[in-house]
Amino acid sequence: MFFKCKFIKGFWVKIFNWWEVAWKQVDGFLNFFALYNNVKMVEIRKSLRLISIATACWTIWLARNGLVFDRKRVCMENLVFQSKMKALLWIRSIHDEVML
Repeated sequence: MFFKCKFIKGFWVKIFNWWEVAWKQVDGFLNFFALYNNVKMVEIRKSLRLISIATACWTIWLARNGLVFDRKRVCMENLVFQSKMKALLWIRSIHDEVML
């Protein structure tokens, strides 16, 4: 669900573009985190992106539940927007010193 669905593959491309990192297709979380860990960046950025990975997965899960249980479809733009906003809110709640 998180990496094999064509729609969600497009979602990850957009999220990685937001981070200014090239997306490479992965088969699962093990490969995903291997890809993520090979990206060179300062620790604070890595920490912030790890939070945004969690919010991206949470956003995918909520969209999936909406589709399965409520038959609600979400467009790509809204899914990406929701994920970014959740990431910014979660980061802000953890790191008060981060100015967003």
